[in-house]
Amino acid sequence: MAASYTVLSKFQIFITQIGLELTSLDIKILKSLIRDLLPPRVLEDIDIKEQLPGLDLFARLQEYCWVSQNNLGLLKQVLEIAGRVDLVKRIESFEKTVTELIDAPQSLMEVLPAPNTVFLRLLLCDPKRSEELTQKTNSLREAICKKLELELKDVAFITKEDASHQDCVFILFQFPNLEPKIMELNCDALNRADWLVSLGVLQLQIGGKASINIKENLQDIRPIPKRQTSVLAVNSSFAVHKDNVLDVILGIELSFLVNEGVSSQLLSQCQSALNIISQLQSSFDDGGPDMKAGVVTYGNHSNTQQPIAFVTKGLSKDFDIMKNERQYLGGKECSGMGDAVKKVVELTDDVRKEASKVCIMFTFLNPKSYDPKYYRCSHDNDIIKQCYALARSGITLYIIGINTAQLSSKGENHFLPGVAALGGGFYLEVDDLGSLDKIITCIIKHDVSIENRGKVACKALIDEINRKYGIVNINHLARYLKQNLNQKAIGIDGIRQNGEILVAPISQISQRVAVANDLEDAIDTVQAMTVRLKANAIHERSQANLRLCGSRKRPAIPSEALASLDSIETAERDLFKKKSDISVENLCEKYGGNDVCLVENEPIDLEVASRMVRRHVHRLEYQKINEEEDME
Repeated sequence: MAASYTVLSKFQIFITQIGLELTSLDIKILKSLIRDLLPPRVLEDIDIKEQLPGLDLFARLQEYCWVSQNNLGLLKQVLEIAGRVDLVKRIESFEKTVTELIDAPQSLMEVLPAPNTVFLRLLLCDPKRSEELTQKTNSLREAICKKLELELKDVAFITKEDASHQDCVFILFQFPNLEPKIMELNCDALNRADWLVSLGVLQLQIGGKASINIKENLQDIRPIPKRQTSVLAVNSSFAVHKDNVLDVILGIELSFLVNEGVSSQLLSQCQSALNIISQLQSSFDDGGPDMKAGVVTYGNHSNTQQPIAFVTKGLSKDFDIMKNERQYLGGKECSGMGDAVKKVVELTDDVRKEASKVCIMFTFLNPKSYDPKYYRCSHDNDIIKQCYALARSGITLYIIGINTAQLSSKGENHFLPGVAALGGGFYLEVDDLGSLDKIITCIIKHDVSIENRGKVACKALIDEINRKYGIVNINHLARYLKQNLNQKAIGIDGIRQNGEILVAPISQISQRVAVANDLEDAIDTVQAMTVRLKANAIHERSQANLRLCGSRKRPAIPSEALASLDSIETAERDLFKKKSDISVENLCEKYGGNDVCLVENEPIDLEVASRMVRRHVHRLEYQKINEEEDME
């Protein structure tokens, strides 16, 4: 295998970001605008009441090549009509970064062209630089649309094909299957129209009709059938996983803002958890764990010169964290969590490839903790970028917010759940440190159970991504993985308290944070989406009120009920509960009390499946095949 590139391309991340920012009203409008582009059954499958339907809508448009890295005209048009000028501007900015033509997968070519379209194949002189070919292709498409009075969305780039003459290349478009337009273009080709000649078009073919030579005395040039150039596989560094090898890194906030006695209690609970895990036998298929542990401590920023995060204990089999020197750090400024994650990233060379890799980050909550701006770092350690590095290293980040201050007015917390979700972990809040060692123990065992199912999960995801033409729709992949693993009776060790699932599904805003480009992008996103989703909820509620008042079934619901975004996400959380295969009532009887406990080998629900997908997409890559290997 030659060099590889990740399954999460720049475009896949971008289109996911846009899809996550759509409201239910946006999706209703978009569905009405594209109803002639997709088969009716496909549109019917996109249900705005389902979880994150924007991702499903965009995935369907990708499947028919109406949307791709080189075809964003349709998306701009429909979003502009829907009033989402903010997203149109973002797409225009993204288009300026596109410098190469991305071919449609060969498997997708087999089901194209899309309904009501035909293929348009043009032969061009092949420029030496890919950027020149991209510019030439865009200019050609614009000229065709201008000449035939079409819109850019009507002529979509599909792929480039090598030609039997080394100085030429074929460009394949989707073209409207409209006889007047086809006749007009064929006539221009037969007459060797100046606009085609000036653009360097040597030959033109529409659909299955005979090709028309525009250049005189053109030799017989044919497209060369494509060969497979890459294969989707798990990164080789994750292919050596062993079930009984475990590396744990604890990130502990030791700030002057926190009472020293509380900090000591946190350290004591962490020590207790490591002692419990190191002595476990039953959670590991090959006996007791081959375990290493490390500790990072951090504080708050006070000035740009002072370091506030340290590797207090490197990875080793010495689990005594109490004897190490403790340094209380920080001032009264922003959190140093970004610095702490950077220190964990620096330890990635020390973690073992074959190990389950867990990082649990502890932070003491204060009134600023729910504001993403609180995590700005004066040392330029962007927490989002550091979390991407952590995810690519296979270290799953869990964040525990400790509310010892008993905050009376909690904000809407979308940021920390999104940060933890980025690489497949979760965020949890606790008010009492008394049972923290049990929570830590359960998180580690839960993560090990997920990692031990990693090979099966990766194989299932590879098969489905290939079946879906390389489209990475996290929403669909989570549903698929849940069904696939449950059919095989493959479960994980779940965490519960009082019989209830301990970890709640994250909000739409948190989902968007989990694919943010960087911290500033996350800050802007949380602010803008909070306002827009509240406005959308008010609109949806008013429409429901009108229907209810018209039917006279019950009085209208006052708009004051929308004071919090929580009301918007109630339906989202209910969706996960409906799809759960666990009877909470029975679990309450079996696992009663306030203690947090682990339920071994329980069926996988959608929340867990989503986290499994998120961790694995950072580990999957397209590995290029060498020509010599392909010949063999």
